[in-house]
Amino acid sequence: MDLEPIDALKAAGIPEDKARVFMDSLHRDLDNRYRMPAEQLVTRGEFADAISGVKVSIADVRTEIAAVRTEIANTKAELIKWFLGSMMAMTAVIIAAVRLTTN
Repeated sequence: MDLEPIDALKAAGIPEDKARVFMDSLHRDLDNRYRMPAEQLVTRGEFADAISGVKVSIADVRTEIAAVRTEIANTKAELIKWFLGSMMAMTAVIIAAVRLTTN
């Protein structure tokens, strides 16, 4: 039991027996207030299982990210092909139009 608070209470004029009862009551109240319910506590095994599940989820997300990156790269290559093809077709149309108008 803490003697400093009891001494402080005695110095304030409270009898020692009442100071001890007060401190006991305060300790019980604090213990009850901050005690964790059993359903909130986990064992090391349960915690390890949860961590391994998180690691598996992270690995799955990394795999999905890699697949999305590959898909983005493929889409980018396809867009470049279409862009270059369109540029060539537009150039051919412009050249044809210029030749038709100059003759």
